[in-house]
Amino acid sequence: HAAVIEEFKGFLKSFKSDEKYLFVNLQDKSSFKESARCKAIESLQKKFDFRNNILIVSLDKHSDFYHQAGIYLSLNDANEFLKEFKNKLFSGKDITLFISKELAKFVDDSFKVIHKNFFEGKNVFARKDRLNFIEIFYNFLFLKMIEIQNPKILSFSCKDAVDIGAMQTAAFYVFLKLLKNEKFEKENEDFFRWLVYSSAVLIRERSINPSVLIRGVCAINSIEIKFMAHREKIMKEISSLYDPSFLKSISIIEH
Repeated sequence: HAAVIEEFKGFLKSFKSDEKYLFVNLQDKSSFKESARCKAIESLQKKFDFRNNILIVSLDKHSDFYHQAGIYLSLNDANEFLKEFKNKLFSGKDITLFISKELAKFVDDSFKVIHKNFFEGKNVFARKDRLNFIEIFYNFLFLKMIEIQNPKILSFSCKDAVDIGAMQTAAFYVFLKLLKNEKFEKENEDFFRWLVYSSAVLIRERSINPSVLIRGVCAINSIEIKFMAHREKIMKEISSLYDPSFLKSISIIEH
């Protein structure tokens, strides 16, 4: 059994009627260890007191598909991979998205933009390509969710936000910096390291899970390499996925 603590409910009650919390749940819905927590979290948005102030998006970062393992290990055909990925997004089993016509169109359009600009439109995806594609798309998706929902707060949460949640926060930070074409000074690098390592060090007295770190860094690195070579062309296509005024309004403040 799991329940949401009263302090968190009190926090949500402090929101004004038009303020929203976008809660990205990165726990494993299908695991007996985490399913109860996931159900408790997702039930919040169905309750009258909170339904206008919190939106739960549950994304898969645990399954064989996410890791391209098991039956997906040899899913090398790009079109078959994209078809299966879309099925996962819309099935509601490991992933919970509130699919509107706008978001469904975004999935189709962003798949095409990512495939064309970050993978040269190739027909064969090595496993590394598939791993990177999933991570890159998730960052595009988070940005679209921000545009659609205009949340006051966004958080990426796993069990304790020590590994997966912390890495996703850091990766999204770098993704936004790349979109805005902002230079990485030493203070930005230090802030990135703080986002990655601080939770694991302070809460668990250890480093972040190395496989989670490598996965996130590889995806961000692949974006950066393409931006360095074809930034103007890629940004033109990315701009077709979002409202231009929204992209222009993005401001990154390090605390």
